[in-house]
Amino acid sequence: MNISDAKLQTIQDQVISKIHWEAPDEEVLEWLEEKHGITDERALAMIALGHRKRKKAIREKALFQILFAFIGMGITGCYIGMKWLEWQDSYASVRVKILPCFLFILSFTAFLHGLARFISGKTDLPLDP
Repeated sequence: MNISDAKLQTIQDQVISKIHWEAPDEEVLEWLEEKHGITDERALAMIALGHRKRKKAIREKALFQILFAFIGMGITGCYIGMKWLEWQDSYASVRVKILPCFLFILSFTAFLHGLARFISGKTDLPLDP
């Protein structure tokens, strides 16, 4: 089957969208064969490009998560560091001590989660809210 370049680009964009929204590969292969008559290597190449684009989008979002978590760790870590000696000598309430530590741990957890997503290129979360 002879398909024009513009039509192939439109089909490729649709394949990328299907992969982006987590359609199973078999479903996309069936769709390509039934609707457009595209099979074998061309279909697999289109699906592979869709997976690469999805992983790139996941890594971009993970990079922002890492950046914001790192900023949160820096702010809370600096606060804890500046207050550490003061906390040693005073009887500050437990809440005053625990809240910054909790925020640091929360930021650190977000950092690790973002790092795992960045390295693997996989996520359980939707890419677009």
